[in-house]
Amino acid sequence: MANEEPFILSKRKDSPYFQVRFKNPDKTSSVRFFPAKSTKETVKSKAIAKAWSMYNQEKMDSLSVVHSEISDTDAVKLLENLKRRGVIKSYSLPVNEHSVPLLQFLLDFWDLEKSPYLSEKKRTGQHIGLMYIDESRRIIDHYWSQFFDSSFLLSDITRKILKDFILFVDTLDLSWSRKLKIYRAGSVALKWAYNDELLDRDITAGLVSFYGKSEERSIVTKELAELLFSTQWEDERCKLVNLVAMLTGMRVGEILALRKMDLGSDCLYVNHSWNRKEGLKSPKNGETRVVYFPFPSVIQRLMFYAEVSGGELEDFVFEAPLVKDKPMDIKLPNKHLHLQLQKVGLSKEEAEKYCFHSWRHFYTTYMSDKLNHRILQSQTGHKTLSMLEHYGNHKTDSDIKIIESAQKEVFGQIVTISGY
Repeated sequence: MANEEPFILSKRKDSPYFQVRFKNPDKTSSVRFFPAKSTKETVKSKAIAKAWSMYNQEKMDSLSVVHSEISDTDAVKLLENLKRRGVIKSYSLPVNEHSVPLLQFLLDFWDLEKSPYLSEKKRTGQHIGLMYIDESRRIIDHYWSQFFDSSFLLSDITRKILKDFILFVDTLDLSWSRKLKIYRAGSVALKWAYNDELLDRDITAGLVSFYGKSEERSIVTKELAELLFSTQWEDERCKLVNLVAMLTGMRVGEILALRKMDLGSDCLYVNHSWNRKEGLKSPKNGETRVVYFPFPSVIQRLMFYAEVSGGELEDFVFEAPLVKDKPMDIKLPNKHLHLQLQKVGLSKEEAEKYCFHSWRHFYTTYMSDKLNHRILQSQTGHKTLSMLEHYGNHKTDSDIKIIESAQKEVFGQIVTISGY
């Protein structure tokens, strides 16, 4: 960088953009450079041009005498510039909900203690998972803060600026689904701000952000399932977790949440789900259900592990090693499924095309030919409003016989060769 230039450029490891640090013209100050700012440019020549533009603009902001009205954002920038140069020591802004900095608004929006949105959801019985809340807050802190300055106000956000942010996110080397999550972490808050009259219009309405097709997961075939369960697994409990998923279509969190009290003679009571952030919680869709299957040897094995865990009604069937009142790591069943797939001859790349959730697709695929949609929904926990209102949760004795007959036909051979 040439000596006459009043700034230096640099790059952070976690960002593709050059950032600029302007030299402090006050030679008596111990502070040689002002804090870094992003140029939003990835090419050095363009970054230099942008840096000069930013420098000239700062000089105008600092030296101009403002006679006309300026936006709240420009006012804050001017005050920040004067404070940084030592002209003023501090300043204060009128306190109102419209003048809150955008980043602070977004972070508070995903804060359980501060968010009126999350309080509203809780009050009206609409569940939002803690893991989703935490991830949204991390996204705001990491990605939105790369584009928006801390002084940028909620009241100054426009549709064009939001479109510019979408273009910025599109330059990141991320999957389309991750980009969509980044956009939605903020757009949900902005839409709520409009509905709550913090913004005068919904700048997200009709805005297209990111679209793509998720990579399709491979569906386990009956032949592959037979091969998987007829061979020995490194972890017997992970084998059982995968087998129960195949036989019932249950989600991994629902299986790991099973306690001794949830084991029936010919069924499992799906009363809870488990995740590492919230622990025991209601199943997805908030509906408990009874899952039937006519394989007493499998239930006996589940009961055996419940007894190993302590034998009390509240003890987890798949308790974590050396840890009381907590099931095994939720990632383990999927890890051992991949290991077993490789053990029976699949490459690592081929094995990773399958995931634990594949068992849910497997169950639904093979049972859909045997059961009508009403009965199948009662087992998998899939819910639609029309089905819920029309059928409710009632199952007859004949339904149970139909379910068990279909399971024996589809899964009987696999259970036999599994050793249970």
